[in-house]
Amino acid sequence: MGAAEIAMRSTKRRLSSLLCLLLVAAPACRAQSDQALDCYRSKLAAVRWGTARLLRCAAAPSTADRTARCRERAELRIAAMLEAAEVAAAAEGFVCPAGAESLGLDGAATWPMDVFEETIAGDLAVAPRCARTRARAVAGYASTYVQCRAVSDQEDSSDAAACTERERRSFERAWSEGAAEGCRGDIAPDDVAARIESEVEADAARLRVRCGDGRREGFEACDDGGVRDADGCSATCLSETCARVDAEVHCIACPADSEPDYAAARGRCAAGFGGEPGSCQDIDECLSGEASCPQGRACVNVPGSFSCAIPCTEQAFEEAITSCGAPSGHITFDCRDTVIPIAHASGTRPRRVDCDGLVIDGLDRNISFEMDPLCWRIPVEASQCAAGLEDDGTCACPDVDSGTTFLLLAGDGDVVRNIAVTGFFDGIRAQGVGGVVENVRFGRICDDAFGSVGAGVANVFRNLEVRDGCDKCSQNSGSLATTDTDPRVREHYNAIFSNIDFIGCRTPLRMAQGGRFRVEDARMGPGADGSFACDGPRFSGAAPGGLVVEMRRSTVTSCRRGVRFGRYAAGILDGNSIQACALRGVWAGGNARVSLSANDVRANGGKGSSEYGFGGVAASGDARVDLGGAGLDIDGVTVVSPGANSICDNYEPGGARRDVDNVSTGVVAAEDNWWCTKESPSLRVNGPVDVMPYLERAP
Repeated sequence: MGAAEIAMRSTKRRLSSLLCLLLVAAPACRAQSDQALDCYRSKLAAVRWGTARLLRCAAAPSTADRTARCRERAELRIAAMLEAAEVAAAAEGFVCPAGAESLGLDGAATWPMDVFEETIAGDLAVAPRCARTRARAVAGYASTYVQCRAVSDQEDSSDAAACTERERRSFERAWSEGAAEGCRGDIAPDDVAARIESEVEADAARLRVRCGDGRREGFEACDDGGVRDADGCSATCLSETCARVDAEVHCIACPADSEPDYAAARGRCAAGFGGEPGSCQDIDECLSGEASCPQGRACVNVPGSFSCAIPCTEQAFEEAITSCGAPSGHITFDCRDTVIPIAHASGTRPRRVDCDGLVIDGLDRNISFEMDPLCWRIPVEASQCAAGLEDDGTCACPDVDSGTTFLLLAGDGDVVRNIAVTGFFDGIRAQGVGGVVENVRFGRICDDAFGSVGAGVANVFRNLEVRDGCDKCSQNSGSLATTDTDPRVREHYNAIFSNIDFIGCRTPLRMAQGGRFRVEDARMGPGADGSFACDGPRFSGAAPGGLVVEMRRSTVTSCRRGVRFGRYAAGILDGNSIQACALRGVWAGGNARVSLSANDVRANGGKGSSEYGFGGVAASGDARVDLGGAGLDIDGVTVVSPGANSICDNYEPGGARRDVDNVSTGVVAAEDNWWCTKESPSLRVNGPVDVMPYLERAP
């Protein structure tokens, strides 16, 4: 058996044991650990290869242009290798340990070049042969130390130590050879080796899956930073479903194919499913004979129930809604690849769903609903078209606040899924409790594509795509008074938005009036051809303490005004990427309160306007912003940001660096952040901003 195979098997034993210790008796532990190890090895291979390639690009005798092209090709290759590891894991339904950002070119994987700059770059001009020799030595030791580290479990600790000692001596000899080629003698090889070892250890630590570290990785369905049950995420990082039962909140972790049985404190298969939790099987009521459909209507099996498919016409759809999807409460369609036209009617004419528990399901049959005529092909008044009317009196972006709405979900527990909606003035609005809109594509809605409004509570919008919106793509309002006070239950929010692509929406998300909303894994940016721009999401309330928005793991890219919090709005921004917005990344005005942690606010600003506040993060008026170390009263509790934001390369209109622009009446706390430099960021902030202490490497 070769050394490489021994190392591989030893690594698998060590990390499999580590991962399985974090699980309580999960049968899939071995498979999950194997998947984690595959991704672990793939990502370390990318870093190892990148170390060697980037250093060789820098040390090779060449012109500056050729060196830059060499590095660019290497960076693209590293990015592709990291992405391939993620894709391979996703194909198996598995979350790769450590997102690509942890080993990305803007994160930890920049360390090989840092080592080069600190130890070798000074020799390039005076001793190029020496620099190339030492570059190869650094790259070689980074690679071999990773291999030595792979046998560092307890049973092989002596082998690991011997391997490390042997390779370190080899590195020192290679480093010392540079002295004969004109290298400086003031850098000890032990210091360089120790730096390489510490960086490899830091990268490896990021790749380990640790339940309770606040990062969702590997086998984890969730990770809230704790290891206790009954808080929404179990002690073993499995998602818990929480609900208020007999005035008390109960949380149960059960397999994904089952639902909680709160009386028995365990999972159970839902109605319409047979078997046991973990292996629940849908019962086909059409085959079993339990279903009965009127003559001429086909029986269609759907998860947990059945449906009598309706003809793909507006009249049949209207009748099905009126009957609440009789006989089963499900509406499906007897066609595929079909566009169902819905006639426009003057004024507001929503298809109002007053039923409870109605399910409208396109069943992935490519069924679309389109308003006839499309909203931008209806003549409007000149006052309703800022850009000017077309010759036929229509407007590409009409300013119309009311018109034909596709659906208004007024009942409780209604579900709409697997369809496309195009050309209406408004798409789908929910004002009941517990509604779900999922797997829906919205195309060019003239006003609001979707949203939770009025008395809506616990409405969920997920896995959506909305394109080409001239105004607000999602307008929402609510009231804290109608929500549950316990953040563990879904009813704590008026609406939850998850995994949504906003492509070319002027205002992707608008929260107004009041309410509590959660936004996670959303992506916002302009349209591909530039015809539909993005200004960014906007949040403002109508009364003190009336609007709270949590936005996590989302991206806002090239949206002119960035993320805006206005009067009476409170926000928690965590783990987002906000980049390349023309005026600024994040703005808090009026008397807003915004806490930011672990966000990447980069390359924003540079453009000017009559507004206040530019650059990376801006505060004006009586707004308060916490970038780390202060604490703000948000939603009745004191929220203290730990910092860990990356705030880099942001600019004011004149072109000067402006990472934080504070023109408010208070002080912006900004402790423990990374400013993409080891120098003090004090020259890149405006106004009273407390930047000390600051991080000297990316979080």
